[in-house]
Parts: sequence; C-alpha cells; structure tokens
Amino acid sequence: MINAAPNESVDEENIQPNLTPLIDVVFMLIVFLLLTANAAQYVVTVDLPEANSATSSEGEALLLQPPESEGGAWVLDGEPYDDSAAVRQALVRALDGNEDKALVIAIDAAASSQRLIDAMELATEAGANAVDISTEKRAE
Repeated sequence: MINAAPNESVDEENIQPNLTPLIDVVFMLIVFLLLTANAAQYVVTVDLPEANSATSSEGEALLLQPPESEGGAWVLDGEPYDDSAAVRQALVRALDGNEDKALVIAIDAAASSQRLIDAMELATEAGANAVDISTEKRAE
C-alpha cells in the first residue's frame, strides 16, 4: 500500500486509472466473438418421407407448388405467381371463407425443408385449417 505523506503535494494531472483490466476484458471478448462467429454450422439432411399407402382427397383440392429454386415462381392450380404475397392473396381468394377446402402441397423430394415450411406458413396465413403433402408411393 502506498501512502502519500500529507505534506507532499500530489500532482493530480498524473493520476490515471489503470486500463489494463479493461483492455484484457475487451481483448477476451473480441477473441470469444471471433471464435464463435467462425464456428461450423452443422446441417442435418432430411429426406422427405415417402408414403406406403396413398389416399386421394375427396372433392376439389387446391394444388400449391413452391418454387424449386430461389427466385422461382410459385404455382397455385396451374397459375404461376412471382412472389409469396401474390400467392397468399390468391389462396385467400381460392379458399373464399371455406377453410375446409382441401389444399395439397406438391414439393420436390430434393427441395429444402424451408420451402415446405414456407408453403405451410402461407397456407396457414391464408386461413387453411388442414394441409396435405403430396407424396409418391414407395417402390417395393
């Protein structure tokens, strides 16, 4: 412990806070952020399921096809739409207050699961209560 004698004058201009702990903490934070930002993102590949049996929907069904690639067109009952907002409006008109009307999503087996989720989200926002996913019968 350092004590200054009361009769000695202390130059207050030379008193500075010790910045070493602050610099150490900032350095550790930067190192942590650099290491976590470059961490590998693990992706689980999921094959869309095939069905052992198939049933057809009764009555008239709407067929929704998500785009196969980024920037592709959505297709609702054979009519292409450029963006998801236009598809949502068309779905609202097609459902026309009849939430029990069948909606079938036909998606390619190699498509990303995000496209399927986007299509299901559009159907929910448009007011569809139930959505079927079109599958092919598994080859035996």
